[in-house]
Amino acid sequence: MKTIEVDINGKKSTREVGRKTIVETLEVPFRDLRPIFSISQVATIFARGKGVIMNLGVIKMLISHDRVWLFNTDSDEVNEIIAPGLARALKAEDQSLDFELRVIEFAFNHKLQKMKTTADDLEKATTKLLKRVEQEYDDRSLEKLLKLKKQLSRFEIILKENEAAALEVLDDDEDLQDLCITQWLTITDAKDIDIEEVESIFESYTDQIERLSYHLGDLKENIDDTQEIIALKLQNRRNSIIRYDLLATLITAVFSLLAVVTGLYGMNIHNNLEQNHLAFWLILGGFVLFFTLFCIIVLGYLKRQKIL
Repeated sequence: MKTIEVDINGKKSTREVGRKTIVETLEVPFRDLRPIFSISQVATIFARGKGVIMNLGVIKMLISHDRVWLFNTDSDEVNEIIAPGLARALKAEDQSLDFELRVIEFAFNHKLQKMKTTADDLEKATTKLLKRVEQEYDDRSLEKLLKLKKQLSRFEIILKENEAAALEVLDDDEDLQDLCITQWLTITDAKDIDIEEVESIFESYTDQIERLSYHLGDLKENIDDTQEIIALKLQNRRNSIIRYDLLATLITAVFSLLAVVTGLYGMNIHNNLEQNHLAFWLILGGFVLFFTLFCIIVLGYLKRQKIL
C-alpha cells in the first residue's frame, strides 16, 4: 500500500509498504492495524509492539521510534498540509522530546487547529443567524437554525470521541508507558519509564477539547433559548387568534338571536302587538339590553377564567 514516510530527521518520501512488512518490523498484531486501514473516523490511540497506532480522522499514522508512516495518502490534506508540516516540525532545532512524542504532539496540534477552525465557523454562522432571527424570523430562517443546531450536535460528538480516546490513555499509566517506545529501547522496567512529558501532551489536548466543548454548549444553549422565545411568541399569537375568534362567535350569536326576534314580526302570525309600534321597540330594546348584559356576564366570566 502507498504511504508517506517521514524519518526522525524530517526526510519525507513516498513508498509502498506491505501489511506483512509492518507486522514483522514493529511486531504489531495484524488485527490492531484496522484503525489505520479502515475508513472509520473514530479516534483511536494506542501502542502495540514497537509502534504507536493513531487514527484522528484524516490523520492515520503508524509511529516507530525513528520514523512514521502516514496513510490515507489519497487525501489532499495529508499530501499538502500534514506530511510537509510534520517534516518541518521534525527538522526543528528543538529536539527535547522523543521522536514519537513529537509526532503525537504535531498530530494533536493539527487536529486541534482543525477543530478550532470548525468551531469558529459554526460560532460565526450561529451568531449571525441568531441576530437575524431575533429581529425577524420566517420558515426559512427557522429551518436554517435547526440545521445549524444539528451541525453543532454532530461536531460535539466528534469532540467527545476525540476527548474520550485521549482520556482513555491518560487515565492508565501503563498505556502512557507503552507510548514511550524510545525509552523502551534502553529501559526494561516499566517503573523507570518517565511519563511526565507524554502525560503533559495528552492533558493539554484534552483540556483544549474540553474548552471547545464548553463553548459549543453555550452556542447550543443560545439556540435553545431563541427557539423557546420564538415558540412563546407563536403561542401568544395563537392565543390571540383564539380570543378574537371567540369574541367574533359571541357577537355573531347575539346578532343571530336579535335577527330571530325581528323575524318574528315579519311572519304571517296575527297578534295584538304588531299594530303597536311602541311594543316593537320595547321588545327589541329589551332583547338588546338582555343580550348586552348576557355578553358582559360571559366576557367577565371568560376574563376571570383567563380565557380572554
